Amino acid sequence: MRAIVVRTFGGAEVLRLEDQADLTPGPGEVVVDVAFADVGTLDRLIRAGRFGEIFGFEPPYVPGSGVGGTVRAVGVGVDENWIGQSVIGGTGTDGPTGGYAEQAVLTADALIAVPAGIGVDVATSLLNDGTTSQLLLEVAAPTLDDRVLVLAAAGAAGTLLVQLLQARGVPVVAAAGGAQKTAALRDLGITHVVDYSSQDWTAQIASIFQDGPTIVLDGAGAALGGEAFTLLADRGRIVSYGTSAGIFAQFDTGDAHRRGISITNLMDLPTVTPPDRIRLLVKALDAAASGEAAPLLTHVPLADAAKAHMALEQRTAIGKTVLAVVG
Repeated sequence: MRAIVVRTFGGAEVLRLEDQADLTPGPGEVVVDVAFADVGTLDRLIRAGRFGEIFGFEPPYVPGSGVGGTVRAVGVGVDENWIGQSVIGGTGTDGPTGGYAEQAVLTADALIAVPAGIGVDVATSLLNDGTTSQLLLEVAAPTLDDRVLVLAAAGAAGTLLVQLLQARGVPVVAAAGGAQKTAALRDLGITHVVDYSSQDWTAQIASIFQDGPTIVLDGAGAALGGEAFTLLADRGRIVSYGTSAGIFAQFDTGDAHRRGISITNLMDLPTVTPPDRIRLLVKALDAAASGEAAPLLTHVPLADAAKAHMALEQRTAIGKTVLAVVG
């Protein structure tokens, strides 16, 4: 089989396609012929040399944390009826590894069959960002009386969030940077879209939500997150989960206390247990099947994994990227 291998931490150019031995499942495992591999921000951060020590591995390794494809072989203790089924699941037992390849090993208890009516690519794309979007909505708990501002709305999780909110009748403004990203959001049918590369973007938000948003879902961070915080209505809440702008936003906790604003940072989010992850993923799959929230997908060939990482780093990626794996 072929796989993308990182032999030294560094730039996107360290992602190299190599020949590898075919995989064999161990007890309780399956081997999947991969059709699509999830591409996430964590993949590129680890590749660049960040967080590797947290997960306890060093190069060489195969990046990637999740795949979709067809079960080709099962290990001892696994139902043989899985063979030939289209499935999705997470890879790697010690961290996000093993996904960017033509074959991947998954534990049988983490397998989810791809639902009817959803492509394997769509299902794969929801493994991480689908669960994230559902978790954020559970934490923020928006009601029809809320007014929600979503930053980095053209990102993988952001595109799902704004669709979910609008489909449920919650007033939402989708904020993203640049004409291409805002056009993509309008093409999704989002009513209120603001370009935060414009100098007057906060004034545009104020014209839509005259009393300010009651919830901010901050996937951008840095100064953008800080500016969004100042727009919040008193007794509002902000959930800061992303760093597309480079770093997490910093908030004036004294001002938050005076105004009764609740701040939830990434590390404050609830721990997601394996059963939680499956529950959230099933909700995301159901939302895609019903048309409530479909991912905006870009397919990149496995051999061009470096290009996918560069698009994330240069903030040109729109929606969700998956690697298309051709045997």
